Amino acid sequence: MQRFWDNPRMPMPPAIRVSLAVVAGYVSAVLIVLVGTQTTEAAFGIASGATPTPKHLALNVAISILGATAAGYVAARLAPPGRIAITVGVLVIVFLVMTVVSAGLAGGNGPSRSYLSLVTLLGIIGLLAGVMIERAVYGRRVR
Repeated sequence: MQRFWDNPRMPMPPAIRVSLAVVAGYVSAVLIVLVGTQTTEAAFGIASGATPTPKHLALNVAISILGATAAGYVAARLAPPGRIAITVGVLVIVFLVMTVVSAGLAGGNGPSRSYLSLVTLLGIIGLLAGVMIERAVYGRRVR
């Protein structure tokens, strides 16, 4: 089955496909994390800005891993053939930069550095797991 971005009459440059794959992967992770966090806050009755409970933090870590796995899957699925490693590498850099930016914006009111480090490390592992799931499902693309 031919996908619209594989149209031989109007080929999309690989750099644009890599960029779109990275953006789509990151947006999927953000959406899953935002919806999951809002859901757990509603389920536990936690107000925004209140101190989260250990249960909430554990669920937030699990949701972050799930979002990162989805990001890896989406990015690997949309990446051009032969450029999955580059796409995932750029997505890892985006994850790391956004972690530093969000920690800087939160200042002293945000989560601790150890929690951010844990979520970032597990997010990168989840991202790689998503790529491995995509590769296991679809295998190597042959042209």
